[in-house]
Amino acid sequence: MVYSGKFKLTLRFTSPHVQLFWYLCVVVFTEVNSLQRKLEAQSRQLLMSEQMCRDLRSTESDLQETLAVKETQLDVLRMRLNEADRLLELEKQRIADLQADKDRSVASFMCD
Repeated sequence: MVYSGKFKLTLRFTSPHVQLFWYLCVVVFTEVNSLQRKLEAQSRQLLMSEQMCRDLRSTESDLQETLAVKETQLDVLRMRLNEADRLLELEKQRIADLQADKDRSVASFMCD
């Protein structure tokens, strides 16, 4: 009697060649079953890997989009900063002009 997975095969043949033939059939059947199980496991692994790749591509796409938005926001902030710097320089110049006017007025007042 030969066991192979779920099947059992009773050999009742007298010819050694027939017994060898059936024994080899069982061995081949067992090997085929083993290879099918390995193939199924590898297929499941491949599916999981493909899903992971899709998820990572989706995440990458989302991050690229977020980065583009952040770069746009940064450009807007740079423009605002440049405008604020320009206004600050104008205000400093105005203060300097007013200070010079004040100094001239005080000097003129002291001379009179």
